[in-house]
Amino acid sequence: MFDLKSKKIVANFKGHKDNVLSLAINRSGKYLISGSEDNTIKLWSLKKKKLIKTFRGHRSSINSLLFTKNSKFIVSASGSFMVREIIQLKFGVLKRETYCYTKRT
Repeated sequence: MFDLKSKKIVANFKGHKDNVLSLAINRSGKYLISGSEDNTIKLWSLKKKKLIKTFRGHRSSINSLLFTKNSKFIVSASGSFMVREIIQLKFGVLKRETYCYTKRT
């Protein structure tokens, strides 16, 4: 993490085993999600600067991620034409996962 005012690196988020392709920060600025070529999604606390949880289930690289407006959902998509919706009651506590596959046209 880079501080624009001080122009210094203030934190490193290490955990993925391959290149990170997608990042998103929730509206409150408390959480960051990262998606990687290692087929995982990681949820990070920006305040504590540490990993909260790793999500697995995609069959290929995570190309796109987003938090919903209320930050209760994380939606991700991968190159395997898989959209995955992760629903959580609290961050780091998985309530339900929904998978949706799309066909190539």
